[in-house]
Amino acid sequence: MAEVYRNRFEDDRLWDDQGVEWSRARPRWIPEQRIRQLIRRDQRVAVLESGGGEGVSWLTAAEAKVFWHTIKGHIEGPPDDHGLVYSGTLWRCEDRLLLAIQESC
Repeated sequence: MAEVYRNRFEDDRLWDDQGVEWSRARPRWIPEQRIRQLIRRDQRVAVLESGGGEGVSWLTAAEAKVFWHTIKGHIEGPPDDHGLVYSGTLWRCEDRLLLAIQESC
């Protein structure tokens, strides 16, 4: 039986908390304005933690809106108080889109 990954990402693949595999959409990075539009959709958001691999957290739509207010000035820099900058990426599974916020040092 094949191993099912959960809450993991590598290269252009992401596995959610249910084990569903998502593929990175193009373009690789999306602008801050597009992130803001997607946050308003009232869907959950993935946070890809710096260091990669198994660092995927999930935010409800309400949590994503609060999180957005703490990071919106730090998309592609300058770093926040923890030394992190953030980027937005889109992931696709069939006809569904998932917004992910990627942290980096």
